[in-house]
Amino acid sequence: KQGEDALLQAMEKRHRSEWKKPTHNSKKLNNMKMKMAQLEWFMKFCEKGGCNYYDYYKRPENSGRENVNVWTDIKTFLVDYWKKEVNKVENKPQTQDAQFRDRWLFGGNNYRRMVEPLHIAEYYTKGGTDYLNRREAHFAKLEGWEQADSAKEEKKGDAPKKEEPKGKSAAPNVTHDSCFWARVEEAALKLPELEKGGEGKIRQELREFEDYVMKLVNDYWLSPDAFFEGSSFMVWWRRYWEMLQRVEPDSDRDSRPFIVFMSKDGYLNYVNSA
Repeated sequence: KQGEDALLQAMEKRHRSEWKKPTHNSKKLNNMKMKMAQLEWFMKFCEKGGCNYYDYYKRPENSGRENVNVWTDIKTFLVDYWKKEVNKVENKPQTQDAQFRDRWLFGGNNYRRMVEPLHIAEYYTKGGTDYLNRREAHFAKLEGWEQADSAKEEKKGDAPKKEEPKGKSAAPNVTHDSCFWARVEEAALKLPELEKGGEGKIRQELREFEDYVMKLVNDYWLSPDAFFEGSSFMVWWRRYWEMLQRVEPDSDRDSRPFIVFMSKDGYLNYVNSA
């Protein structure tokens, strides 16, 4: 524990000193890469502790506000860097070769998948709702450019080059959809209505969420740490399953792929195979 705290303090001291330095573009690029490496270390640190980094960041009482502040500063640096990068591309389209553009876009979307969940955690901790319709523009633009490039590759008959590869070769413990946790939070907000009996619209939206999760699972695009006990997703699932047994006693729930996957502990096999 003391060693971890010392490392966090050293990283914070170094980060704050760099934040104040005027830097050239090459230095900013190197700083960005260092922050991404630190964030990846943070994710692995959380995983070893049996917690996903979304919930670790969202619940500072588990780790101490000072520790979370380190990652908030790193997140702030990265968001500022990539906002400016996206703005530059919009105002002055890149003239570099395709290989450079591919690397740039891959880096931007790797950033999006790692950092947007932290942004979502802050948003809902502050009482926000409906994140998907209030999402910061630069996240959406990075995702849109990636999807457009993938569509072009598919149209040409080539395998998409811009998306992360499926399965174990993907970036470590990064869920493909950077808005996954926003969808979890929105599903959780629907549970009080379901408990009251739930209108058809609420039930339909929750079933759509079930299908969405199963698609991520089937594509191996959902980080296994979403299934760590005590995560926001697992808290939602426990409540949802308990409610379903009361409000849908004679439904088709036991044949739905998601319900079978979760209630029969199929998710444990998914975690163990990662």
